Amino acid sequence: MFATKIDKDFIFEGGPWFLGRDGLFMKPWHVGFKLDEESPSFAPVWVRLPNLPKELWNEDIFIVIGNALGGLMGISDKTWERDSLSYARICAHLRIDSPLHTHIKINTKGLVYTQELDYENLPFKCRICVEYGHLTKSCPHTQSKAAEANPPPHAFQ
Repeated sequence: MFATKIDKDFIFEGGPWFLGRDGLFMKPWHVGFKLDEESPSFAPVWVRLPNLPKELWNEDIFIVIGNALGGLMGISDKTWERDSLSYARICAHLRIDSPLHTHIKINTKGLVYTQELDYENLPFKCRICVEYGHLTKSCPHTQSKAAEANPPPHAFQ
């Protein structure tokens, strides 16, 4: 229960919210709420950019990468402090019900660079095949197993 509508709106429309390093998805409960039917399509996820060339460590590049992934939500303080020189770290609003990109091409000032992407603590995995990139209700393994279990009838002539 919230004290005011402003408090409720702040929780459900604000964010991104994290518990430690894990992104949280918040949605109001209602009668008939079924988690497996109301799973989110997007989630805030920290993405490491391993071995990003130092000349590409700037806000414009982080914005381009984050927006290409679904929307930049933030840049790690440790990235600005260059606390870890082996990777930069951004938070992006990722579409998690479709395959995730393994890399991204950056084209800036005549330089074309392929940047590897390393996703941290993805919040959702398919419960059937335990892979990221789709939810249980759209698991391609379920569809192929269902086809094997119920093959189409043979036509006899």
